[in-house]
Amino acid sequence: MAIFEYSNSHTVKEAAEAIKLLKGIRLLKSQQRNSALNHIRVSQILYKYVLRRIKKPAN
Repeated sequence: MAIFEYSNSHTVKEAAEAIKLLKGIRLLKSQQRNSALNHIRVSQILYKYVLRRIKKPAN
């Protein structure tokens, strides 16, 4: 809705630029979320690895 209201009061070119910016922001948020999830997964893997190393009996 906001985009249509914006395009009524400004040029179509400005509205298209606003849409591109919104898509870019959405993409950045998605990438940040994926990066954070990957970081959590790596942390979990490392944590499990450390726990296994601690639990192994010394030879």
